[in-house]
Amino acid sequence: MVTTNSFQKAALTLARNLGIGLIRVMPDSQVKFLMYHMTPQLIEDIRRGFPKRTQLGLTDQSYISENETTYFTDSGYCFYSLEQMVGHYLEQSFISNG
Repeated sequence: MVTTNSFQKAALTLARNLGIGLIRVMPDSQVKFLMYHMTPQLIEDIRRGFPKRTQLGLTDQSYISENETTYFTDSGYCFYSLEQMVGHYLEQSFISNG
């Protein structure tokens, strides 16, 4: 399911239980594009905080994102792009069929 609105937390739980992927495309007015000097520590901090930001981006209608225009979740996983999500499932399919 794809929306520009947020989901209720119960919808995330139901979607996870039923194997339904959820995608929220952030409205332009709710995305701040910032430039950073990307140090290894900052990259790790951004990576580590991604699941929490995904949860907020999916469930908080007024959430303001920094540099992230879309949030994806499926089967308890958080993805930063559709390509990453599809790649994850192709890899899983290859492993289980290989």
